[in-house]
Amino acid sequence: MSDVFGFTVAGVPAGMALALIGVAIFEYLLYRRAFGRRLRAVGSNPLASVRLGVDNMRVTRFAFLLSGALSGLAGLMLAGQIGIGSGTTGVDFSLMSITAVVLGGVSVAGGRGSVLCVLLGATLVQATTSASSFLNADSSWQYSVVGAITLIAACLFSFARRGGATARFAS
Repeated sequence: MSDVFGFTVAGVPAGMALALIGVAIFEYLLYRRAFGRRLRAVGSNPLASVRLGVDNMRVTRFAFLLSGALSGLAGLMLAGQIGIGSGTTGVDFSLMSITAVVLGGVSVAGGRGSVLCVLLGATLVQATTSASSFLNADSSWQYSVVGAITLIAACLFSFARRGGATARFAS
């Protein structure tokens, strides 16, 4: 199993190439296809999407199915890298994945955000964790920094969405 994603494509690891292709496909689907617009509508305002004729249950089921399939693929990739399939292997990645999503500007309630921005958020999280390893910092500092970045980003996005940033700069 570790050989499946272990090879490189033009010097780029296959897992990274697969992730970049996935980002491009999902970004296109979410913003250029009808089903992506339905998915964002259900996440933004379920009542309004029902009034527009969207079948919320079908869209929600598909979203859970897709997220489960992608999580399974990510688990297979992680098991291939580590060499063991265990339920506790990826526990350390929970905070980092939430941080990447929050830094990407995705609303936790749904309906807002971009797959490309989440990729950029994940890149920032990876750079932060790599920097703390490079500086020989303790793992507790690494989690503290990632947690602090998450809180700061969530507060900034909340403040910006309320219109506080534009109101203060306008006066």
